[in-house]
Amino acid sequence: MTTAPLPGDAGLAALEDDLPAADVATLVRSLHASLAAQQRDEICFDWDHVDGARGLLRSFVANHWQVTRPCVSSDFFTGEQRHLIQEVFKGLLDPGWLARFLKMLRDDTKGHPWGTNQSIALFEDAAGGRLQMVFCGRHLTLRANAHRDEGMAFGGPIFYAHAVRGFFERPRHPGNVFWSQAVEAGRLYDALDAGQREAAEVDRLPQESAIGFRSERPGVAASTFNAAQRESLSRLVGALIEPFRAEDRACVLACIEKQGGLSALHMMYSRDGRMSAPLWDNWRLEGPSLVWNFRGFPHVHVMVHVADHADVIANAHQGTYIFPGHDPLR
Repeated sequence: MTTAPLPGDAGLAALEDDLPAADVATLVRSLHASLAAQQRDEICFDWDHVDGARGLLRSFVANHWQVTRPCVSSDFFTGEQRHLIQEVFKGLLDPGWLARFLKMLRDDTKGHPWGTNQSIALFEDAAGGRLQMVFCGRHLTLRANAHRDEGMAFGGPIFYAHAVRGFFERPRHPGNVFWSQAVEAGRLYDALDAGQREAAEVDRLPQESAIGFRSERPGVAASTFNAAQRESLSRLVGALIEPFRAEDRACVLACIEKQGGLSALHMMYSRDGRMSAPLWDNWRLEGPSLVWNFRGFPHVHVMVHVADHADVIANAHQGTYIFPGHDPLR
């Protein structure tokens, strides 16, 4: 598959223009309608398609994977289709965070132009009217529904990450676009009393891909927080959802509220990998149907799963899942 020429950083600048984002659902349906039969055979799947290696493909998430072979910038797509994919990507993010995500993608793909190391797939349930686009690559998985699904934030599990200068970042992660979230988590820890800190600290977090919902959650219970601590937790939740579009931010808050509000959340801080002490590199916010796992050592990985009911199964994995003989980062 050849790669259509893109104007390097000029192409990224085009993504960063200050134009209003179109409705994501409309964009996804327009992209789906524009696909030729050969394209559909390659990147379109039934809603409940199960892949032999990756399971339920629509809900799969990993730190580095390609859902389909064709990269976004390749001549597999027409110019108009590439534009639609770019607009979906933009529409999933808060405009103030777009430049930071683009920086992350440049840093984490050896400076390759946007679209070189990312791929998409579309999943359709014609009978139920459901349609979703999955956008993925190294260190990023986002989902865009073209249907209303109020009970599932982000359309399913998502992943974002950043490795600024190699696999092992320096303490306090200079230049990492997501480190501000850990700084906010540290402020919450500082607001805790001695007993709460003891409850909050653990030797190590669960495996980052362990984002399934569970009834028993370690860490400090937010139900023990006073007003100031609750306000600090609210600021942390705000910082976590800030990078994403207003629709997804509202959905996360609605899911939290339906499952008992902030009081139902637990916070964990891991002593393991704490290279940025007195700040915390590894921590996890968890609720009845929420997991926000921030692994900052050796570089930042964040795995997220949020719904308004606890029986949603996560299909999350660690490792590289790209096609044999196909290494987009070579």
